[in-house]
Amino acid sequence: MDRSCSTRPTLAASNQDSSNGIAQDGVGGIYVAGEATSTNFPTTTGAYQTTNAGGVSDAFIAKLAIGPVSGQVAVPNVVGDTQAAANSSHHGAGLVLGTVTTQSSSTVASGDVISESPVAGTSVSNGSAVNIVVSTGPAQVAVPNVVGDTKAAANNSHHRSRTRARHGQHSEQLHRRIRQCD
Repeated sequence: MDRSCSTRPTLAASNQDSSNGIAQDGVGGIYVAGEATSTNFPTTTGAYQTTNAGGVSDAFIAKLAIGPVSGQVAVPNVVGDTQAAANSSHHGAGLVLGTVTTQSSSTVASGDVISESPVAGTSVSNGSAVNIVVSTGPAQVAVPNVVGDTKAAANNSHHRSRTRARHGQHSEQLHRRIRQCD
């Protein structure tokens, strides 16, 4: 348990039952510990002991269900994470990786998540699939083959290609090919 506080919640069937502490684990589970003397202390199916064993008192630890509707989880924000990290985050939240599509992006690094659906914060059923779009990096631009062309024809191809190019690296590749024509 990584956090605790001094709140003393009432989780008792009588005024002689009491809680002694409350703590939260690393994944948000809330636990209350205390002692019970009443014979009608609330328990759940599957409890180790469902009745008072006699003596002065019985100790208890109770996990509280706080948060979204049972069986519902919030989609974690994985935009900007790598695909592997996104898969791990979704799995840790009780979700599964759905369809992975790729898309070029001049602003998101190759291999990182551009978007997810449903979007982060949406409440979905445990085990639901989350689809992601992963960046392939900047769009690739075809560099025309100008080997064997005259310099004027190569420059004309270069001009047409340059107007379509989004990044200087493609223009430099074309310049190298034109120089081969000289």
